[in-house]
Amino acid sequence: MTASRVWNTEPGSLPAQAAEIIDECGRTPLALAMIGSMIRAGRTRWPRVLRQLRRSDLQRIRADFPEYPYPDLLRAIEVSVEDLPEVARRRYADFAVFPEDVAIPEAVLRTVWQPEGLAEDDVAELLGTLVDRSLLRRERASDGTAEYGLHDLQYDFVRHRAADTRTKRHRRLLKA
Repeated sequence: MTASRVWNTEPGSLPAQAAEIIDECGRTPLALAMIGSMIRAGRTRWPRVLRQLRRSDLQRIRADFPEYPYPDLLRAIEVSVEDLPEVARRRYADFAVFPEDVAIPEAVLRTVWQPEGLAEDDVAELLGTLVDRSLLRRERASDGTAEYGLHDLQYDFVRHRAADTRTKRHRRLLKA
């Protein structure tokens, strides 16, 4: 996979870091989508993303997920989540309370996040950001409403990250 194919640009217009980022992501499409969306959003520059990937603790990630054969993908998830604003990181961790492989209606997320101070427009914006950053998948339900889900590895990552707060998050979900 070449850098130009990943970012759909002419090879000569990409910085030297592009090929290194592809290697740091283990050449996995989901990792490249998450990292590429950070750069595309304009909040992060190529050299910074490369430094973030290299600084992430790959040994800890391997220890947390010993059976997973693609630790570079986990590293990309970690870098992508850490690049989010604090409120988005907290709300992303809320996905740990939902069952795996179950589409979550937007209305449910509005209900859960409204007591946290997020108005309907804020919820839509946050969900749009997570989708744009390839941290969340948006689908249309049969009634035309939006539903959201995570890739299995993203779900595992969120559950692991929120392990110490999952009970509190479950209570908040039930209360909402």
